[in-house]
Amino acid sequence: MKKNEKIRVADKKPLVTIVTVTFNIIKNGRKKYFRQCLESVHNQTYKNIEHIVIDGASNDGTLNLVKEYADKGWITYISEHDNGIYDAMNKGIKIAKGKYIAFLNSDDFYHNNDTVKISVEKLEENNADFSYANFISIDSGRKVIIRGELEKFLYTMPFGHPTMFVKTLVILKEGSFNEKYGLPSDYELIIRLILKDYRNIYINEELATYRIGGLGSSTDYSTEIAKIYYDRYSAFHKFSNLEEARDIMYGMKLPENFIANFRSYANKEKYKNIDIEKVISLLICNLSECEGKNFFETNIVKEGIPVFLSSDNNYAPFVATTISSIMENTASYIDFYILDGGISIENVKKIKELKKIFPNFSIEFIEINTREKFAGFPERLHFSIDMYTRFLIPELKPDLKKIIYSDVDVIFMDDIVKLFNEDLENKVLGAVPYSFGYLNPNKKEIKDYHKRLNLSDTHKYFESGLLLIDGNLWRKRNLTEKLMREVKRNSRDIILTPDQDVFNIVLENDYKELDNKYIVVPHREKIMKTSAETRKSILKPFIIHFAGSEKPWKNPKMQLAYHFWRNARHTVFYEELIFNFCEANFLVNTIYNHNEEKKKMNFTKFDLKNKFLFVIFSPKKFIKKYINVILNSKLRQPARKIYYAIRFKKIK
Repeated sequence: MKKNEKIRVADKKPLVTIVTVTFNIIKNGRKKYFRQCLESVHNQTYKNIEHIVIDGASNDGTLNLVKEYADKGWITYISEHDNGIYDAMNKGIKIAKGKYIAFLNSDDFYHNNDTVKISVEKLEENNADFSYANFISIDSGRKVIIRGELEKFLYTMPFGHPTMFVKTLVILKEGSFNEKYGLPSDYELIIRLILKDYRNIYINEELATYRIGGLGSSTDYSTEIAKIYYDRYSAFHKFSNLEEARDIMYGMKLPENFIANFRSYANKEKYKNIDIEKVISLLICNLSECEGKNFFETNIVKEGIPVFLSSDNNYAPFVATTISSIMENTASYIDFYILDGGISIENVKKIKELKKIFPNFSIEFIEINTREKFAGFPERLHFSIDMYTRFLIPELKPDLKKIIYSDVDVIFMDDIVKLFNEDLENKVLGAVPYSFGYLNPNKKEIKDYHKRLNLSDTHKYFESGLLLIDGNLWRKRNLTEKLMREVKRNSRDIILTPDQDVFNIVLENDYKELDNKYIVVPHREKIMKTSAETRKSILKPFIIHFAGSEKPWKNPKMQLAYHFWRNARHTVFYEELIFNFCEANFLVNTIYNHNEEKKKMNFTKFDLKNKFLFVIFSPKKFIKKYINVILNSKLRQPARKIYYAIRFKKIK
């Protein structure tokens, strides 16, 4: 059988080969990262994947770990001596059966469960030979987003190797990795593919995470890269020696006639898949900016600000609205983590539509089985079991040093960077005190908090709808376990506003007070204006929090509701929100719009409010009493929906 005949394609979805190389990862303290790597591939929504692990004859127990996953059917593997990482990768290429192939190092991972799906779809749609994307780099908890930009290839790595998916036939045709270039051999292969004008497609999403600290992270390989420049660019520029080639990378000293020679060569080759003028423009613009910088540093966009939101499927539209308000007020890059209590696939896609308007954010949905995780935890009033998910945040992402958590019934009015930059003064948590309770002439509520929770008079009870968290200090103090234990320890009679009460018990007199501007609740305005300090804060709110039962999506006329609707217009949920509002209120509208029927029912302005309450709390009785009026109206279709909802016990 010929070498190329082994490449096979599934009926509808092409097979994808992913190659991971290992050697003594346990000895090097990378075991947990290797598990994360394998799990990230296994969890891909695209299932037509073969994951091949090439082990270099490890002698520290790594092979037993590899066999563990092979026994599960997650991977296939070989283990034998090799001549380094690219020799191992070339072995993977030789046995690959996929139409496309990708390389994922043992301590890197796909944080996006759709990475393979997105890449294959783009490759197929554009008949491309290889794809590339943005990636996330993590170094001691510091996260940066690195943008893929192919046109920077002349002087820097144009994109992260873990994001590249390439046709297996193409990489076989090109002779795979050239091992003589050592650790930067991936860069040399990429330059080769670009200069041979293979069709490429850029995906403007973060598709992989690269962890600093692995093989080559701190190695000086400038000599090897100089060799790459010397060999690969010789077609259009003759370097006098390796030092001259090295100067392009570190010294950014552009050789005479270099640009003219490259343009002439590119025009001669008639490149179709490279923007030649952009290549030249980026080279010129970066000559001074990149002087003295490391090879990879020229593509860094910015460090992402981690923001956690929590929601079930019912609150998905308000996740989108909150994100819209944050992004409208910042130019910074934001990493959103959604504590997912059951958001549908359709609504996840709708939330992600915001990327078309605001490209400077990433989003990850973290599924949590709240019923299992918080079994037996108390629920109260309109507070769902999802409220406890905020206890888990610093443990879910142990690399994050500083974190923002926000409820999703809020609208941001200012740049979130200002909140993120607040000094926590060595406190584990920053939060806004419940000033409304302390300022209210009727002190019964706040006194009840202190008495019920046995809080000292010096402690200011705070709200948990907005939290600024020191992740390292939280983990050091094992706060997640303490909070969970406190919930279980206290009786249902003590805990009334569950997560918030527990935060105040555990962190009594031990949190950083944030300014009241970070939580401005519309219906509290009158009381808050009685103090000069709080009056100043609420006149220019940083965050509007629609706390309580009255919500702007239920009452568009409530105070400050227009800020919610203005941001809702950015989302694809906008029409749905309007429809839901109209549908929820159609019974009352029917009464208003049919004068003749109003007379029959003898409604007056005085008793209209009571009739409305009758609709809300006894919909079944109301429809039974006024069914003829409703079904003869123009709103009979929505009425039928409610009728069947009642019939099948969706409304009691």
